[in-house]
Amino acid sequence: MSSTGRVDGNVVPFPAALGTIGRICFALPLIVFGAEHFILTKSLENLVPAWLHARLFWTYFVGVALIAGGLSLVTTIQMRLAAALVACLMFLFVALIWAPNTFAKPTERLLWIVCCRELTFAAGPAVLAYRRVPEWLRIFMAVVLLFFGVEHFLHANCVPGIPLEKTIPPYIPGGEAWSYLTGVLLLVGAVVSMFRRWAQTSFMAVGMLMLFLVVTFYLPIMLSQKDIEGLNYVADTMMFGGSLLLIAKAISREPEPVRNVKKADL
Repeated sequence: MSSTGRVDGNVVPFPAALGTIGRICFALPLIVFGAEHFILTKSLENLVPAWLHARLFWTYFVGVALIAGGLSLVTTIQMRLAAALVACLMFLFVALIWAPNTFAKPTERLLWIVCCRELTFAAGPAVLAYRRVPEWLRIFMAVVLLFFGVEHFLHANCVPGIPLEKTIPPYIPGGEAWSYLTGVLLLVGAVVSMFRRWAQTSFMAVGMLMLFLVVTFYLPIMLSQKDIEGLNYVADTMMFGGSLLLIAKAISREPEPVRNVKKADL
């Protein structure tokens, strides 16, 4: 049975448990990142645009906002309001920090990846609040999967999932095979999600892939490194997977298209 109890030709049953897992996996990293604003205050303060006065205040303010948003999503208290506010905050990160940096250095691949990552972090809570997935958002998410998939082949030595700058540690069995396999699955997911009929299944599968990488790939790295970087990669990948599951669940809520009634049907 789906979370909405609806089964039609365009949407497969969406397990209610996956919707909860997606929400929790998105919320917990918010709390982690919020706490880091009080631990890594100086480095995060430097990310605040120079023209924005009281940079230390905004650093603490964002930390409180992330923790509050994460707790709201976990407890479901004022969940839709919190989801909408978190989506706006993530979009502001892109508009005020990452987009200007990306346009200033358009050849820097990592900035494009972070920009796309932050936009997907805005998409998850946005559809949780709105409970719909606009066509443009579905296409955008498919393009992000395509971009990330290609990056896995261009930089196979980098960790899978969100292809940032960290290279695969030598103690991880399989090495670059993780990147190639993830890249293939992301490319398949991108192509499949271009078709609305199969988009929900695609986002659900890729979201579960990200959570699989968290358990089998990133948790061992975090436990081995025992530092903030390892924790952040776990949180990033978990949040990405959670966002994809939230989008898949929102697709399952969309109403069936209205069928034209012919006289012969009356």
